[in-house]
Amino acid sequence: MKDSVDLAINEGRIDRSLPYVKREGVRILRGLNSCALDYAYSYDALQAASMKPGLRLDPMLAEAARRGHMQLLNDTMLWGAPNLNMVGIANHPNITQILAADNGSGSTFCANKTPAQIIADVNNVINGQRARTLGVYPGNRFLLPQLEYMRIATTKLGVGDGNQTILQFLQAAHPGVSFEELIELASENSKGNLPDAAALAYHDRVVSGECATIFRQFGVQQINLQFRVPCHSRIGGVKL
Repeated sequence: MKDSVDLAINEGRIDRSLPYVKREGVRILRGLNSCALDYAYSYDALQAASMKPGLRLDPMLAEAARRGHMQLLNDTMLWGAPNLNMVGIANHPNITQILAADNGSGSTFCANKTPAQIIADVNNVINGQRARTLGVYPGNRFLLPQLEYMRIATTKLGVGDGNQTILQFLQAAHPGVSFEELIELASENSKGNLPDAAALAYHDRVVSGECATIFRQFGVQQINLQFRVPCHSRIGGVKL
């Protein structure tokens, strides 16, 4: 009996002589980006609704408030919040930046490139990421501005049966990568963060968004003849 008890105790003990897995990190304290975007109804609107059974107050106000909170969340994840020393995924100092190749006539824009040159640019990013991470974290998402995405989705290569598009070729060449559009990657939609259009490639296992408080609606508050619904959310930025 004693031997069996000793065996059970020994089996439950961690043997420090054997290697074991651990993770280390540095704690970085930053502020949270808070959003307090509310909506309200007037006394007259509430009075009219109460006099007509089944009449609902316009839900578009609540939807607009929620969209405003989600827009701030989206912008903070992409570009960070400079006033809080917070960076986003698209302007993080540790990401690798690659300049698109010249088309031979001095332009790096997709609009001035052949399908083969566009494919070479995309391959350069995806294959380079695989090589730099030794194949551990090859990119599985490739985001492009809206115009560039539509260009590769509708431009035919003119080879084979003539119907294959640039996007179809890339999807076949990189089956583990999801190609998507993101309008903020166009310079005019980047809130001044991008001088030119850009593409963004990453593995979603190494990127996460931190939302400390999801969108919340609180109880109605009467202010004079207005009935206000306070809304709140808090964003912690991205971990990369």
